[in-house]
Amino acid sequence: MEYNQNIGKQLDSYSELFDIYLERGRVPQEYEEEPLSRYMRSQVEGFRDKIEKDEDLRELLRENIITLFGKILPGILEIQAGHRRELEMIQQFFGDSMEGRRRQWPQVKRWLSYNFPKDMLNAEGYANAFRNEEKSKEQIFEALRYNWERSALLMKERRQEGHIRNCLRGRVMGIGKQDYRTRKKMRGIIFKYPALEDILRQIGREHEKDTIEKDITAMLNVPILLHHSSSRQEIDGVTAGNNLTCLLPTEYALMDEPVFYRKYVDRQLQQFHSKPPTTSKQKTDRTTRSEPRLEMGPIILAIDTSGSMSGKPIEICKALLTHITYLARKQKRKCFLITFSVRARYLEISRPGQYSKVEDFFSDRFTGGTDGEEMLSAALKALGKEAFSMADVLIISDFLFPLPKPETSVKIRNEQAGGTRFYGLCIGKHIGPYSKVLDKFWTI
Repeated sequence: MEYNQNIGKQLDSYSELFDIYLERGRVPQEYEEEPLSRYMRSQVEGFRDKIEKDEDLRELLRENIITLFGKILPGILEIQAGHRRELEMIQQFFGDSMEGRRRQWPQVKRWLSYNFPKDMLNAEGYANAFRNEEKSKEQIFEALRYNWERSALLMKERRQEGHIRNCLRGRVMGIGKQDYRTRKKMRGIIFKYPALEDILRQIGREHEKDTIEKDITAMLNVPILLHHSSSRQEIDGVTAGNNLTCLLPTEYALMDEPVFYRKYVDRQLQQFHSKPPTTSKQKTDRTTRSEPRLEMGPIILAIDTSGSMSGKPIEICKALLTHITYLARKQKRKCFLITFSVRARYLEISRPGQYSKVEDFFSDRFTGGTDGEEMLSAALKALGKEAFSMADVLIISDFLFPLPKPETSVKIRNEQAGGTRFYGLCIGKHIGPYSKVLDKFWTI
């Protein structure tokens, strides 16, 4: 199996495989014999009865497995890189002229003898064949190339399996009791505060009532009456032209004269002037229409890590963050964490195996004041990318900072018009004017 060179994407694949196997009891054919997949399936079976009933236990097992795989994959990718380098060597050797191959052969022979066992690729046997003048050198080189490419692939697979086996030897996946108790404590925090459950429902779009305003441009027909006739009641003057149905009687008297036809050609015949007929018209009408936000965009959590948020507030933040991460994985949505005090920092947390990074992200950062403008700028910068349309942005803070600058407020309104929603959770007694800026506001 060829592993994705992007370790994050490969770990995402294993996380999806975890869910597929838990649900269906089998994995896609290409993963049936893959060593990491076999290990993951053995661990799922060891905990299946418990993890099917307990979401916290299931997510802890997933994170532990994915974290372990994240430590194993770099070695696998290095083995793959070595295999690619060897394929380039093969290409270079056989792309040379016959004379060039003969010059390189002593060095190549030493490489083959050192890297491959004789039962896989016998370099000395090929050397003896080259010394036999009766054998075709081109056929020998063709056989060598096939043997070398096949052996290189087999060695890559052996090295990968050996690396994985050494990393997993004697390792039985466990779930620490302390980790499990911490998760259960966080779930208890969610149930303790109804506002947190409401936030999860809102961001999860359960029975969502939010809509977006869409501009609808349409061509509308203007109702018309029958066009005006050219009857005498409609006559409002005399003009020049060549409309024979509207001529003055004096012009009819000249019909037998050449002057009549000259005036007809020059459009100089005197005729009655009538009101112009009313024709069908269309106009462009621009209206707005409310539509539900059917598309689920990413989730952005902006968490205040200033000194005023230390202690109980950050426990609430972590509890909510943990369950929003569960939600994002279930709905296959990206989830980003922005921590802000004086300076904003980012971390994508929807990918499995990121929980330990979240802990590091929060550690020793609860100092100083709060720069709300910096936080909003960081969130708006992320929203400027196409992949962030229809996002849900949740700001968790005590909101002890001024309202956004006018230009920032305009950007927020523009994002709201496009389907992004800005929510706020205020932890503390302070209820500032931000409740008028955001789409929805909760307090604890």
